[in-house]
Parts: sequence; C-alpha cells; structure tokens
Amino acid sequence: MQFAWQIAGGMEFLSSNKVIHRDLAARNVLVGEGEKCEVTDFGMARDVYRDNIYTKKSRGRLPAKWTAYEALLYGTYTTQSDVWSFGVVLYEIFSVGGCPYPGIEGDQIANKLKDGYRMPKPKHIDQKL
Repeated sequence: MQFAWQIAGGMEFLSSNKVIHRDLAARNVLVGEGEKCEVTDFGMARDVYRDNIYTKKSRGRLPAKWTAYEALLYGTYTTQSDVWSFGVVLYEIFSVGGCPYPGIEGDQIANKLKDGYRMPKPKHIDQKL
C-alpha cells in the first residue's frame, strides 16, 4: 500500500504541474533506501500547461498494456490517461509483479477494451481492496 501511495503522490505532483507522463509502469518506478518510490523515465512525458491535452500525431510504439483506452484509439492523452496507467501499476503491485492482461498480446488490447474487457482482480486480493 505504501508503494501505491507514494506513486500516487508523485503522479499528483506531475498532474498539478500539467505534465503527462505517458509511460507510467512499475518498470519506471525506482525503489530506494527506506523503500522510497520515485517515478522515473520521462522520455514520453509532455507538458500540457496550455491546453491540458496532448494528441499524438506521429506513429510509434506504445506500451499498450499501460496506455489509456482513449490514447490507444485516438492518440489523445490527458492527466487522466496517467490515472489509467496508475490502475495498471496497482495491478502490477498487488499481483506481486504480474504482467497486466495475462495471455493477451499488446496489439489486441485496444480491441479488447473497446469490446468492454477489463482485467479481473488478482485472485488472492480481498474484494474490499
């Protein structure tokens, strides 16, 4: 829970400064001394200070399993897109490093989401959590 709380705090800081990370995943969170988490890898980040939205116009590879539905389908990112990615990070944390969308290839994710698919909670997680 502490990791999730710290990552959420880091992402809230980015959002309040009008920055979209666009690549939030457990692999981009460093855990240091005292189990302090830091969000890293800002290679895909965008400053959206003026418009609060970023539209991807070029083609390129995306981390599909962590990318928000609207970004996969329309190339539109907002700070709320990072909230979707945070949900996937929670899956990674609470499944103790499990791969999101198990058994589904990245290029199938957009269509699965469009059809209403959502990942089930990990079996060992209490319903309250």
